[in-house]
Amino acid sequence: MPPTALVVGLNDSACLGGGWHERERDGRCGLPYRATGPSAELRLAPAPGARGLALLVAAPVDLLGAPARGALLIEAGAVPLRAPLELRHDGWVLRRFPLKDPRGVIAIRLEADRAIVPDHALRNGDGRALGWFVSAVWQE
Repeated sequence: MPPTALVVGLNDSACLGGGWHERERDGRCGLPYRATGPSAELRLAPAPGARGLALLVAAPVDLLGAPARGALLIEAGAVPLRAPLELRHDGWVLRRFPLKDPRGVIAIRLEADRAIVPDHALRNGDGRALGWFVSAVWQE
């Protein structure tokens, strides 16, 4: 069974599915995170009494040259939720989403409308396609 929360640097390997890059640290504040590709998946065990999902997230808005847009898809029961996700700056942001009567393992998919390859803008040899930067996901 996966954990009830994802904390990058603590238990990330236990709940990540496909679409994730290696663990990194934000050079501005030292926060550990993992970048996603254009889409990424994770699974969480339901937390008793939880009615919401919190996501500590950032995006390469400076490289995109525009707001980062995409969606968070949550399958936690009979009715899946697709919630829009938009970030207008490259700082860390806390976003909250409802959980409606979660049952069984919670499947979460982050999708980026547009992924960016850092090498295209910076000529730094980083050929990864980057969508979102995620530091933690938990239930409340």
